[in-house]
Amino acid sequence: MTSTNQYVRVSCLLAGALSLGGLLVGGCGGEATGLDDLNEANLETSSDDLVSSPLTPLLTCMEDLGHNNFRAHFGYKNDSSRSVRVPIGTLNFFVPLPANQGQPIDFAAGNHPDVFKVNFSTKDGWDRLAWWLSGRRALATKSTPLCAPPPPPPKKCTSNAGCNDSLECTNDICTKGVCSHTPVAAHTTCSGGNVCDGAGACVKCASAQECSDGLECTTDVCSNTQCSHGNVAAGTGCAHGGVCDGTGLCQPRCASATDCDDGLECTSDVCGSNGLCSHTPLAPHTGCAHGGVCDGTGLCLPCVSGEDCSDGLECTTDLCINNDCAHGSVPSGVSCAHGGFCDGTGLCQPPCSTPADCDDGLECTNDACSASACSHSNASAGTPCAHGGTCDGTGLCL
Repeated sequence: MTSTNQYVRVSCLLAGALSLGGLLVGGCGGEATGLDDLNEANLETSSDDLVSSPLTPLLTCMEDLGHNNFRAHFGYKNDSSRSVRVPIGTLNFFVPLPANQGQPIDFAAGNHPDVFKVNFSTKDGWDRLAWWLSGRRALATKSTPLCAPPPPPPKKCTSNAGCNDSLECTNDICTKGVCSHTPVAAHTTCSGGNVCDGAGACVKCASAQECSDGLECTTDVCSNTQCSHGNVAAGTGCAHGGVCDGTGLCQPRCASATDCDDGLECTSDVCGSNGLCSHTPLAPHTGCAHGGVCDGTGLCLPCVSGEDCSDGLECTTDLCINNDCAHGSVPSGVSCAHGGFCDGTGLCQPPCSTPADCDDGLECTNDACSASACSHSNASAGTPCAHGGTCDGTGLCL
């Protein structure tokens, strides 16, 4: 049968049935005289029922078998949520014949890109293969993209050594020239003190049994092949009648506050009803041994702030620097007790009436009384002083 006659036959066999969906094929009365009388355009549909179908035929790729022979890979997409059945016939057929070329009639929901293959040839002048499904077409031609070449067959092995995959948690076996890599049992020891996970990998842990830290007051967990440890709730019983303290440790159960003495005078040691000791820090500035104060964290320090450093002198500044006290002098002339004035050395001096009240006994200072306050400026360097000496400019006679 010539290619022309074959496609005239296609049109004649399907013409009446296809017209039900608006599919019109002409040429049944001997009118077809060539390939132009039966073309893909003549098979288009305008039926609302077909256009609303959830099915779409797919052409995935094509193999070139040589000598104008090809193998087309077809699939389909079902946009509905259920399976759809379309029997071979007016809504499920191939052009050219035969109409049935191994395509499915039951179409599962979803995308299925490579379901079946059809061989065809362009030797007879027909250069295409079309699968029509519910009025939609998947068309294979010589221009269809070629399929990726298949992967090369695996190299045959001759011994287990030829199957080594460099994974210590697999058993590499050669059987009749084919390698297999069976995972070693979970919890088998592997390098670095790790274990096999049962799937072929060497990991930190496969379950909690690899995560024990030896502490009964912690929870040992393996999550995503990594160990972690949480603390058991405070008050939980542990070895020798002890009780977990909430930090992961097992503490002896206390009977009274005496059992809880931590040796720190800046904590309040209490035995709770659950048998656990508690050690609450005393408030900052609480006095402790040797004149120190509590810092609020349980420690005894020389000072926490300047208020802990008073030396009883109103002409000094009281400072706490790095938990140690320091004292500076108030500037000369600042008022202090009984109408006196600070002298700049940390002392409070009584008020003066005349320079005589301000004599400091140093001949190289200028003693003055101003506004009831003494001042003692240094005599200029070179000023004569006792026993033929001279003042040095710092208040001393040399």
